[in-house]
Amino acid sequence: SAKMVYLKPSDNWKEAGAIFYVWYWTGSGSGTAGKLNYVGLGGLYGYDIGNHTSFKFTRNKSTSNSPWTDNWGETGDLSYDANKPCYNVVKWNESGSGLTAAPSAYIAGATELTGHNWSANATENKMTLTSGKWTLTKTITSINNGDYEYKVTDGSWGWSLGEDGNNAKINIPATGKYEVTFTYNPSNETVSATATPIYSITVNAGEGGNATGSGECKNGEYVTIDATPETNYEFVNWTIVNGTGSFESNTTASTKFYATSDATIQANFRSTLTYSLTTSFGEGIASVTGATNPVKLGESYAISATPKTGYAF
Repeated sequence: SAKMVYLKPSDNWKEAGAIFYVWYWTGSGSGTAGKLNYVGLGGLYGYDIGNHTSFKFTRNKSTSNSPWTDNWGETGDLSYDANKPCYNVVKWNESGSGLTAAPSAYIAGATELTGHNWSANATENKMTLTSGKWTLTKTITSINNGDYEYKVTDGSWGWSLGEDGNNAKINIPATGKYEVTFTYNPSNETVSATATPIYSITVNAGEGGNATGSGECKNGEYVTIDATPETNYEFVNWTIVNGTGSFESNTTASTKFYATSDATIQANFRSTLTYSLTTSFGEGIASVTGATNPVKLGESYAISATPKTGYAF
């Protein structure tokens, strides 16, 4: 299971471009080493020691590729404590002191984006640390078009990105529903956000059948739609009643619809019943051509009558 440990080195430990490793083990078993990743939030470095219970931190030169190469110092042996996984290290060969909890990052900003008021101590909208970056994805049911400001906070130590005059911004191009993803990169202390529209798709059926597939889809994605004709009907095509988008195939009963706005689409059907068409002609008509059998309800057929000499149609 995952066990994150964190190191908050003093300036003494960070001098001369130092890098940091963790050596971890269980019981008397052999140990494993890993290079700590910078996670920001007040100068923290972190690493997942898996299911191990014992560890120590080491300080190394930037060219080092192991905890014991160019080692400038190390902590004493430490035991994992889920309630205190973060350690302050001030001097060499010091065991360090545990903090009360693991670090976290949160998004604070405009109420329309976050659902909460601005606060450096905000603990709503918690981000997740993955591959060295903090991220948060949330769905905003309705937000007006415009620019909105936000930034990252650690929930207790204050702002982790700039000052009040350095807020990040995201543009919402049109009023609607959005999925917004925030990303905080501690390696360069930057934060970014992307807003993806979420569209509502309504699927209707014309006379002679049924259709399914109503729902939501994000911009660039699709909904799967299906049309089923009733007895004595067949599927003809899909049409857009309102809104914008495209069909993977508008003449296939089961297909995909890619929306670029809220949209209503319809499945169209026609009768498969057939009828017999009989033509007759009176005096003066030489022949009638074009009549075919059987004919379908609602369809048109061209016929032509040729008059005899001395007669007009």
